[in-house]
Amino acid sequence: MSQRNKEEIERELAQRELARRNLWYYLQYVFPWFQNIAYQWDEDNLIHDQIIEALMASWNGEAKRLMINCPPRLGKSMIASQYFPSRWLGKDPTLNFIQASYGAELSNSFGRKTKQITMEQSYKNVFPDFELSQEKREWWNRETKQRWGYYSVGVGGALTGKGWDYLIIDDPVKDRMEADSPTIQQRNIDWYDSVASTRLQTQESRIICIMTRWSVDDLGGYILREEKD
Repeated sequence: MSQRNKEEIERELAQRELARRNLWYYLQYVFPWFQNIAYQWDEDNLIHDQIIEALMASWNGEAKRLMINCPPRLGKSMIASQYFPSRWLGKDPTLNFIQASYGAELSNSFGRKTKQITMEQSYKNVFPDFELSQEKREWWNRETKQRWGYYSVGVGGALTGKGWDYLIIDDPVKDRMEADSPTIQQRNIDWYDSVASTRLQTQESRIICIMTRWSVDDLGGYILREEKD
């Protein structure tokens, strides 16, 4: 083996190890087109850095309740609802993720993309032992061979028999009109209080709420008021 080939192999193995250890390197390895360029709060602080740092704090237990609020089209859902759960399922396939959005169609699309990530060769390079169950691989319900996994549901939908280690609520309202609707506001709050938040697996279970804020009375505003701790 030439010295050049040896260096290339060592570099590849190092990149895989970094991807296993850190979400930022994972994104760069599994999704090589990912670039931290879309939006800046200021000259030195990129929004993707903030999102990744917050998600890592959630995983580490420093932020068991995390809310990410920023405008549309910044990649927050791509990072938090697709790549974030795919990485942690690879590291710990006994976790249970529930992903909820304003409608089942959007939520299921996140689930399909998460499944596609786990089928890429780059993902298998990082997590060679990860495997989905052959028995239950519907597009809304993807189990690992350990019988845990990723379940998609629309906000307001049933979660009978489903517990979660991670509850990811991503875009609970479709647009400004829904955000301002008292009916939709109350539906989301009732679902959160009586269904979603009652299904935590353990006291270490995490909630991540990702949304663009249009109204002070939306689900994000309710959580901020009612769960100040």
